[in-house]
Amino acid sequence: MMTDNTENGLNSAGDNAIRPAEIVLTRTLANEPGKPASRAAPSAMQWIWLALFTLVVIAAGVIFVLPQYVTPPVMTAATGMPAGVDNNTTASTAPKEAAPWQTAQLARQRSKSQELLAHMLELQDQLEQKNVQAWAADEYANILKLATDGDSAYQAQDFNTSATLYNNAAEAMSALLDNMDTLFTATVDAGNTAIDNGDAIAARQAFERALVMKADDSSAKAGLMRALSLDQVLKLITQGNDLQLNGDLKQAKAVYEQALALDKQSVTAKQQLAAVNARLGEAEFTRQMSAGYAHLQNNDLTRAKATFEQARRMKPGAAEAGSAIAQIDTRLLNDEISTLLQTATTLESQEKWGEAVAAYDKALALDTNLAQAQEGKQYASSRGQLDARLEQIIAKPERLADTAVHDEVSSIFEQARQISPAEPRLAVQLQKVEKLLAIATVPLDILFRSDTLTEVSLVRVGALGKFSEKSMALVPGNYTAVGTRPGYRDVRVEFTVTAEVPAQVVVISAVEKIAAR
Repeated sequence: MMTDNTENGLNSAGDNAIRPAEIVLTRTLANEPGKPASRAAPSAMQWIWLALFTLVVIAAGVIFVLPQYVTPPVMTAATGMPAGVDNNTTASTAPKEAAPWQTAQLARQRSKSQELLAHMLELQDQLEQKNVQAWAADEYANILKLATDGDSAYQAQDFNTSATLYNNAAEAMSALLDNMDTLFTATVDAGNTAIDNGDAIAARQAFERALVMKADDSSAKAGLMRALSLDQVLKLITQGNDLQLNGDLKQAKAVYEQALALDKQSVTAKQQLAAVNARLGEAEFTRQMSAGYAHLQNNDLTRAKATFEQARRMKPGAAEAGSAIAQIDTRLLNDEISTLLQTATTLESQEKWGEAVAAYDKALALDTNLAQAQEGKQYASSRGQLDARLEQIIAKPERLADTAVHDEVSSIFEQARQISPAEPRLAVQLQKVEKLLAIATVPLDILFRSDTLTEVSLVRVGALGKFSEKSMALVPGNYTAVGTRPGYRDVRVEFTVTAEVPAQVVVISAVEKIAAR
């Protein structure tokens, strides 16, 4: 029976404590950090189910089988102790019977520990699929150390401690998974910072580590490309800086552009290219300004203005360019005004008063306060009105027969004679008007002819009677002769008496019979 008991897990002294099987529940640490665990070994869930099955068999043996092979001790009436046990033997050295409740408690603690172990192994699978050894080797090693310590506690049947250690390891693994994005972002930021600091090696390492975490991330890929070209970019920037110092700005610009072709995000290359472009722009601006002043000195205002405007487009808001353009605009305006005034004066000399007024209006549109244009317009306008009035008088001399008209024209004539010197056109007009005024009141002989049968009369003059010929003196003007005869249609004859038509003859006879009704 002793032999059987020993084979069932009891020691020769009768100790009935349960001994754990020699099982390592967590995965081996033999693999180096950064290398994935071997997939030939049984999976975590297989280990878990095997361990659970073993524990269940052991517990069933303890509870149901073991009591059949253990002989209950014979209690003595005197001592209440098992037979064969010395009364002097202490209670602590006496063998104790296994308590079912304690065994159940241990089983429950063991089960909880195994559940936490299973959860931890799931998290371990997730981390290793994400190559955790490559981006968090130290942290992962510390976590596995917790798991190993949990194994030790488990083998010692300290299931509370093993549960705590497994739980701590699982929480640490979960934290690694949760912080993976933050760590990735920090790694990419570290790579960019290394690029800004010109550290190509550190930048490459950072972006390679980031790509281990997220192999398809575009920002990490772009960062790695920048890191790989960083040394060449820095070399080109240094070359461009030397060219700038030597004053070779165009070549420096070309070199900086080469650097940006390798790394479009290079802050230093962008800044240096902007600086050299600014210097080139300033040099070109100065050249344009000099050319503009040269044109201005040659009085070529149009080309000067175009050159200054090009300079201002290169450097918007440049005060010197704006001032030069304003100066040219003033000169161009003055030249235009001067040309218009000269044109108006020429038109005045040609007595083209309407065209002169139009020229003065254009000048005033450019400068409303231009006194010369204001005075010139007023004079040309009045002279134009006088010219038109004189032409009207000359065109209709018969109106001078009217005393009121004659007096008005005489006044106009006297005013016109005050203009000195009289222009050629005005002089001719004055001669004509003077002659018309002189003859306007001198009667002229007009010969009237009729048929002795027609009664003739002059409107506003009087009746002339019947005659064959009759002479009558009339002052220049417009007249109407009317002839009447019984049984014949009346006739009217309008004629003008003027000195320009001497020996004028007016014929008037009523010869058209009226048809009988």
